[in-house]
Amino acid sequence: MSRIHEALKRAEREKGRAPAAKTPAEPASVAPKSPAPAPPPSSSGGATPVAAALAAATASAPASLPIAVPLTDLPAQLASCRRAHWHEDASKLLFLSGRAPVFATEQLRALRSRLYQFRETRPLKSVLVTSAMPGEGKSFICSNLAYAFARQSDKRVLLLDADLRAPSLHTFLGAPRDPGLSAYLRGEAGLEQILQRGPHENLFLIPAGRPAQNAADLVAGGKLKGLLAEASPLFDWILLDSPAVAGSPAVAPVSDALEIAGWCDGVLLVVEGGKTPYDLAQNVTRSLGEKRLLGVVLNRTDPSSAIS
Repeated sequence: MSRIHEALKRAEREKGRAPAAKTPAEPASVAPKSPAPAPPPSSSGGATPVAAALAAATASAPASLPIAVPLTDLPAQLASCRRAHWHEDASKLLFLSGRAPVFATEQLRALRSRLYQFRETRPLKSVLVTSAMPGEGKSFICSNLAYAFARQSDKRVLLLDADLRAPSLHTFLGAPRDPGLSAYLRGEAGLEQILQRGPHENLFLIPAGRPAQNAADLVAGGKLKGLLAEASPLFDWILLDSPAVAGSPAVAPVSDALEIAGWCDGVLLVVEGGKTPYDLAQNVTRSLGEKRLLGVVLNRTDPSSAIS
């Protein structure tokens, strides 16, 4: 896991850098797992940079891609799902913006390729995207990674908002919020009722629905695990957004985020350069479990200092 440790160390070092101008793009890449851990860095203070960039990509194009069922042969659950009018936010969805930095979209493609490489050695379809603390860009990464996969026209992608505390994916897509996952978990709707599709033939959304104060109880009921089992044969990729694992450096892990992680094939942890304390990120990686943690996505850092 040395690359993960290196990414976390670099996020800590970003605290000492001067802030950069804010841009709408937040490109993504992943520090993959490797065997040897690295020692922790020394702490440093300073301002948090807001430049839109991430740590270096280490991925290359996959040797092969999985064979998908042609989209003309949609299963009944997908063919009958409702068409919704999406008003997608091009300032947040980089592949829809004509002004997104090339670095941003290329890092997302590199992250996509890296996940295909993981798939060559292990079963990998459902990927949870979470963060150590709120506000680090997990929903941004999750939605843009879904669009990166959906650009491959023969791949069906499900974007599932499992953040029942503060859902946001429907705002990125400009999609209806209800009915959503919370209605499904309460037994008020089935998969066909909560699944929706916008203007893209191969991109589907399950919004979170109404925010739930008893989110942990709804998730702990196990119906989400059953939903993933039901949806898995229908899609090539399922990307889930969840609550941050910890509310702040002093807060205990959020139980529903860890529960959802146990039902997914892998987890991506988003950390923000200059914001996420190294010790907290280390504790979160241990809580998520080494076997399921695919890597760390280092967000909002200077692309000129990317790890090679």
